[in-house]
Amino acid sequence: MNASTSSSRQEDVSAIEPAVFLLIVTVSLAMPYLRWPTPYKLAAACALIAPGWYLANSNTRLFAPALFFVINAVMSPIVVPLTEAIRIPHTYLVPPMAVYLAIVLVQPRLKQAMRWLSFGTFDRRTTWVFVSVVAASALALLFWALSATEDIDALRALVPDLPATWLVLYGVAFAALNSGFQEFLARALLFDGFSAMFVNAWFVVLSQALVFAIWHIHGFPGGLIGVLMVFAWSICLGILRHFSRGMLAPFAAHVAADTAIILLVLFV
Repeated sequence: MNASTSSSRQEDVSAIEPAVFLLIVTVSLAMPYLRWPTPYKLAAACALIAPGWYLANSNTRLFAPALFFVINAVMSPIVVPLTEAIRIPHTYLVPPMAVYLAIVLVQPRLKQAMRWLSFGTFDRRTTWVFVSVVAASALALLFWALSATEDIDALRALVPDLPATWLVLYGVAFAALNSGFQEFLARALLFDGFSAMFVNAWFVVLSQALVFAIWHIHGFPGGLIGVLMVFAWSICLGILRHFSRGMLAPFAAHVAADTAIILLVLFV
């Protein structure tokens, strides 16, 4: 991987800025899982405004992704309970995503800092990596489905009792929306944030994969094996993002994996 193409940083990164960014990301991603009373969660979330303001005045490339995580932290104590009845994971991200995009897309300085805002290209190298990732994901998920029956049963319990046609539409919506939410977090925001910190592309790919895998510990696949699977898979998606210089390739690979999960849940 050519590190020279991974980052043409416009701003120097001080020693404190990565720590501030990671603090914001950690609190934001943990917020929906905290069992604190709502006033305590709101107080912890609002405490992120100060470090967010620091990044806004020190490093635009780090502030652009960090802004979403601040908004998400502040909104999640209210939004998460309101969206729990929707049986598509991470739908609580929709309101903060809408607020975030409404802000950054009308701010030229922030919009310019959003490196992920591109479909990217499918050259020969990207195509081969894409096909390999999709094939390997399908085989790994099949192995997981045959060996992790408790995870499959837990995921099957989330599937609504619908007629066949509506069930297919639900599966399509699940794959597209879940992939969109997770790719927005990992290969868009986290990848951009770590790209602002590191010149070496491998550090960027590994960092976003590690954070995403830890956040995914309560997802499917779950547990330690699931985290390791997601970590390896996220490295592959990060490489797709790096090679293609855009979001289409990793998003399409993620949709293929989520579609495989739905098929396994319904038919295995």
